Amino acid sequence: MQTPIFRYQQDPFRIFSTNPAPIFPNKNKPDHPIYYYPIKEKSNLKGLFIALFAVLTLILIFIYRKTIMVIILKIMRKDQKIEENDFVEMEEYGPKVN
Repeated sequence: MQTPIFRYQQDPFRIFSTNPAPIFPNKNKPDHPIYYYPIKEKSNLKGLFIALFAVLTLILIFIYRKTIMVIILKIMRKDQKIEENDFVEMEEYGPKVN
């Protein structure tokens, strides 16, 4: 059996329309357009793209985390010169002693 393209759902705004149709649907014609309107199935494509963008962003943040930390440190301490190599050395061997 082939699944229908449209699924029929009762129109909640029919009461407010100017159409003099009765409020309750006709049981002999349940698919009649006066009483029911077709609803297309929503696509999950938009949510899929948002999830893909979020995952790619997290991967890029993970890859460039040291560079991001250096940029944050440079913003916090504008008077000191901080290079990426200094941060890597500080991370591996502890703070540098001049």
